[in-house]
Amino acid sequence: TNPSIAFYQKLNIPIYIAQGTNDENTSILSSDYIKLEFLRLQKTNLSYHVYPNYDHYFNHQNTKQNNLDNIINEAFEWLERK
Repeated sequence: TNPSIAFYQKLNIPIYIAQGTNDENTSILSSDYIKLEFLRLQKTNLSYHVYPNYDHYFNHQNTKQNNLDNIINEAFEWLERK
């Protein structure tokens, strides 16, 4: 099961979320909701990245090119800055 928004709200550690807009496994709306709740609560520990036209595995819808390695590298670069 997915953690509820209350779980994320209690965290004070940096949080990184990457989401493809064409993800059929996880709704972009749930990630958008997490982002909106963090804004509403004025919490600043969420880093939220949206990838237009990418699916759950970060394959581009039009080109079928997989971008997972690049997205993982971006996440590790973010982590190194924390």
